[in-house]
Amino acid sequence: MNAVPLEPTELPYIIQDSEGPVFVGTVETDVALCCVNCGHVLIRNYDSEDYAAVCFKCFKCGTITCTPPLPVGEVLCANPVTLGHYGRFRIRGPVTHPSGKILTIDQEVERELQLAAPRNLSTNLDLTPDGLRRLKGAYDSIVGALFDQQTRIVLRGKADGSFLFPFAWAVDHLHKSLTAGVIDVGQPSTATSLIVLQMFVNVLGAWGHHPRFNAVAKGLGRPRSFYHTASQLITAAYLYQHGNRVGLSLENIPGRPNPDLYMRGVGRGRFFLEVKAPEPLQWSPANVYSKNTIESTVASLVKKSRNQIDREHHGALVIASTLIGPEHSKILAAAVTKALQERGRSHRQLSAVITLSPTNASVAQMPGGGLGNSIEFGFELALNPSFEGPNPLTTQATPAPVGQLTSSR
Repeated sequence: MNAVPLEPTELPYIIQDSEGPVFVGTVETDVALCCVNCGHVLIRNYDSEDYAAVCFKCFKCGTITCTPPLPVGEVLCANPVTLGHYGRFRIRGPVTHPSGKILTIDQEVERELQLAAPRNLSTNLDLTPDGLRRLKGAYDSIVGALFDQQTRIVLRGKADGSFLFPFAWAVDHLHKSLTAGVIDVGQPSTATSLIVLQMFVNVLGAWGHHPRFNAVAKGLGRPRSFYHTASQLITAAYLYQHGNRVGLSLENIPGRPNPDLYMRGVGRGRFFLEVKAPEPLQWSPANVYSKNTIESTVASLVKKSRNQIDREHHGALVIASTLIGPEHSKILAAAVTKALQERGRSHRQLSAVITLSPTNASVAQMPGGGLGNSIEFGFELALNPSFEGPNPLTTQATPAPVGQLTSSR
């Protein structure tokens, strides 16, 4: 096993108080965690995902053995149990340990929050030439100095730049607006440009510190991928801040579903979150929008979600739109309700459909000069009443609780 020895004064640890294993997992794994010195069994049916930096003092030889810490950027399950920051826990086993329930220590919880939790989601957009230049520099540092090339493609106008490369298109549009001295939020192209840049700023503020950010955020610069990647990261921040420990996925296994986001602790597997930002739901000068278009797009997405959310991979579908205004949000939410009523019973592995869309955009004079922009995003969570099993998603306004064991000398 990947267990490691440790000095007994560094972290809290469990004292094995009998010859039997301290814990026995509820799922047969044919794997044991053993003392690094004498090989005595500490955990039977060991699953490395159920223990993070948990240390054991061997009954036979007294050596301290620890399970590995969380991988960098990994998240805990929804309701981890911690040994605290310091303490000794005498346990006469075996104690049954449920699969998917993570036992850890306060130091690991703090490390997860520092590295894997989102930070400031709402950051003002600086609508000045200098502000736009700073955004271009940040974008290039993430996607690999592609901004100028993408701007040239947008300006040639052979494809819809507002969806092909939204960031380059939005910066160009707003630069022209600033030069002309008019920022008209009532103009759909201007409002959408502001939404695009605000999404980018929000993503940077929420996830720029995350160890996996650069790998995931490169999708912002791929053709027709900006809305998907930005919506993925904004959704992850929203759900995490509302009690769901959402992880940024780096999985890329050919021939198997590759989730955009995930949550741990659903049995022995993960709970997937698939994010879709289809072109018909993004503003474009070439698109014509109607209630029927929105309904048919949502129905198709719910139907096709079976390709990634199935019996082995339960999850939720996230649908992102940049169609601004409360009327579009209401139509989108109603379309989701209708789709779940029609297809929810035949798709019991789909727990919910979450919608993300902007509800308001405004521009105001900043105290230090220049213009500032504010975009409000609305989230709607529609549960599938036919989902098999308890729904793991929550919308509570505080982080998921952490249980704690009581130590004994």
